[in-house]
Amino acid sequence: MTAKGTHERIQSKEIVRVFAVSGIRLDGKGQVADVLWAEVNEKSNLEVGGAMRAAASEVITAIHAGQQVLAVFPRTHGDRPDRSFVVREHADGQETLALEGPQAIGRELGDLTAIQV
Repeated sequence: MTAKGTHERIQSKEIVRVFAVSGIRLDGKGQVADVLWAEVNEKSNLEVGGAMRAAASEVITAIHAGQQVLAVFPRTHGDRPDRSFVVREHADGQETLALEGPQAIGRELGDLTAIQV
């Protein structure tokens, strides 16, 4: 394999980062406006840095870039697996955040810890 071929192979391998959302703020329409998130080491499941507040648009950009964004629900809801965030596009082209998969009791946006304005 040539050096060029090796470089192309490395470039094509995507590095996926994982983020955990532990809190959200919903707007007046019930859409996610802000999140409290932290990057997580996929192997150790530990935070790489401290949790930071971010606009929903930053999360949408991360998802489009191939990053995995998981919802972390309060422990009072049991030990069921967390759900992934996905981007939903409305008919008008506006993008919003939603949780992947069917509805799950105790695992919906409203069950995440609320963050204040």
